[in-house]
Amino acid sequence: MKLALLVPALFFASAQAAELRIYFTAVQKILSQQVYNQDGRKYVKGTEKNKCGFVYVDNPRLGENNGLLSLKTRVTARTGWELFGACIGPGEAFDLAIEGKPFYQNGAIRMSDIHVATVDKGTWYSRRIRDAFARNFPKYFEYKVYDDLKSTLEKGTPRGPYSLELGAVQVPRIRVLNDCIILDLDFSLSVR
Repeated sequence: MKLALLVPALFFASAQAAELRIYFTAVQKILSQQVYNQDGRKYVKGTEKNKCGFVYVDNPRLGENNGLLSLKTRVTARTGWELFGACIGPGEAFDLAIEGKPFYQNGAIRMSDIHVATVDKGTWYSRRIRDAFARNFPKYFEYKVYDDLKSTLEKGTPRGPYSLELGAVQVPRIRVLNDCIILDLDFSLSVR
C-alpha cells in the first residue's frame, strides 16, 4: 500500500531547477575569441587601417555591482583628418563602465536597464562616445547560452549507442555574483 502511494507522488512532484554557473573568466575568454578578436580589440567604428577615424574597445573586465552585470572596457577613439601625413582632430582614451540587468530571451542572455558611464573623463568627445554606446550596446551584447548548452550536451563526449536531445529551456531567474552569473534552468532532455 505504501508503494502505491509513493509512485504517483514521484510523478507529480515538482522538478527543481538546475543551476548553471557561468564564471566571468569563461565569459572573458568567449569575448576574446568572438568580440575582441582584432589583436585584442573590437573596432566599433573604422578599422585598424584607418588611422584618423576609429573607435575601438579593448581590455574587457567583467564584474558585479549591486547585483548588476558590469563590463568595464578601455575606449580609444580618434576623429580627424589626414593632413601632410598627420592626423588633425580630437583623440582620446578612457575607461567606460557598462552595467545592466541580465535576462534570458530566445536562447540568449542579454542586458536591460543599461547604464553607461565614463570612468575617468567627462569631455565633450567622451560623452558623445558614451551616448553612442548606450544606444547601441544592446545590439552587441548577447551570449547564446542555449546553443552552448545544446552543443555540449548533444555533441559532447561519446556516450554509447544513444543520443541526447535538449528541448525547451526556460530561465526563470538570473543572479550576478562577484565572480559569476548563475542561471536557474528549467529544461527537458531526451535520451534516444
